[in-house]
Amino acid sequence: MICASCRKLLAAEGAAPPHRTLVRIGRTKLRPVLRKPVSVVRYRCGECASNWLLDVDPLNTNESGWTWLGRATSVLEPPVVQTRQP
Repeated sequence: MICASCRKLLAAEGAAPPHRTLVRIGRTKLRPVLRKPVSVVRYRCGECASNWLLDVDPLNTNESGWTWLGRATSVLEPPVVQTRQP
């Protein structure tokens, strides 16, 4: 279940600042051809354990923003779905 602070971040537009329980767990710079690098910063919420990505494009700040991953650790990893067995 997602906490109230993360729920507000879902509604935020653009690269809103992280809330106080988000912990930075990694940073990557991606360099598209002939452009300045785009930063991708990984966060995990200390309250609800949701994983987040913050991408910051210095040339296009309107496209910068948050991506909620839930319990997944990568956009390439399928989400974990728990099912109940009778």
